[in-house]
Amino acid sequence: MKRLVTAITLSMHFATSSFAEVAERAVDLKRKITATSVKDPEKLTVDLGGGVKLDMIMVLAGEFTMGDNESKPSHTVKITQPFYLGQYEVTQGQWKAVMGNNPSRFTNSSNPVERVSWNDCQEFIAKLNAKAGTKAGKYALPSEAQWEYACRAGSENKFCFGGDKPGLLDYGWHVKNSESVAHPVGEKKPNAWGFYDMHGNVAEWCQDWHQPDYYEKSPTEDPVGPAAGTVRVVRGGFWGASAWRSRSAYRDHNSPRRYGRHLGLRLCLIQPE
Repeated sequence: MKRLVTAITLSMHFATSSFAEVAERAVDLKRKITATSVKDPEKLTVDLGGGVKLDMIMVLAGEFTMGDNESKPSHTVKITQPFYLGQYEVTQGQWKAVMGNNPSRFTNSSNPVERVSWNDCQEFIAKLNAKAGTKAGKYALPSEAQWEYACRAGSENKFCFGGDKPGLLDYGWHVKNSESVAHPVGEKKPNAWGFYDMHGNVAEWCQDWHQPDYYEKSPTEDPVGPAAGTVRVVRGGFWGASAWRSRSAYRDHNSPRRYGRHLGLRLCLIQPE
């Protein structure tokens, strides 16, 4: 379904009404459109201040096959509400604009922020939401299902581009091409929905608690993980990961207190009902 690409610039300091307008448009889209692929995605640019901006892409409602022969069982999942997801991993420049610091090991304002724990991400998100106001929606880490849906971008293969490992060199920084460091975001090819670095660079925290057998009993609509746990879901491979650990369905996990030079995040924006 062909749609008009619309770029929207929002000021988090002054334009609360602009956030409301975006919310109204998103609700209207929910009524009119569901899709499993997006040729011309709706885009959102958020002004974080100081010339730092955050680019997001709307992901429409739809369904997909979650999991694979390794992350069992594969099963059909429905995403019932559209959401915005960061086109890129959160950069060090974006993190510093909100938090006032940069914890990263591989320092470069265009690199993904790393050495952030899940708990650190929640603090970052809380400050972002406080600046944005409730009319804009709610920033959060994506759920594991939202993340895999956006990563696959309509693909049912091991990777967003197909099943061949050599192709990963063009789409993600991993152990075969990274030289054991993180790289500036957006240097590799995007997936079909416009998202970069879904198969590497840094691993990305998700909102969910992790449970190894969760797929055996998870809801088929908008799953958000078990109600409690000890470790949080991490997705997307990273600069030191093998191709196997970089595939769309690969599930990793870590303590929410753990931080490392391979751990970063990608933001989700949930629109008001």
